[in-house]
Amino acid sequence: MPSACSVVFLLCILVGLCIAQQNLCVNDQDKAAFLRIKQLHEQDPIHNPDFHSIFNGCIKEQIIPSAGYVSWCCQQKIGLTQDCSSCMGNAITCVLGNCKWACAFQGQAACEACFVQYCNDGLRTCIGYDVEGIQKSNKKF
Repeated sequence: MPSACSVVFLLCILVGLCIAQQNLCVNDQDKAAFLRIKQLHEQDPIHNPDFHSIFNGCIKEQIIPSAGYVSWCCQQKIGLTQDCSSCMGNAITCVLGNCKWACAFQGQAACEACFVQYCNDGLRTCIGYDVEGIQKSNKKF
């Protein structure tokens, strides 16, 4: 049976009207997963990527990243719940809707700037708290 988050996400894609989801990662499992990634990265940053690197890695595994794949990838690589990992999928939907030209033709800096402008706050709101690797300011990525 699909979670409520999955149903909302599907409707969001079909209708194109996304209502910001909030606080989907505030449970103990997701907080522990983010903390584990942070601690591993601090112990050995060369061999243990931070959240930002894992998220970007999931995106780059496909030529045209899909929300479902990125959500699944983050769930598998970070250990997030399905609801929490859907935040990463929602961010990809935002990128594809707002930043596809910047990301496809203007380079990484333009893509990241577009993400910060249009999608960063939504990702932070969906997660429910600040995660290292997600900027707190819209000034830079």
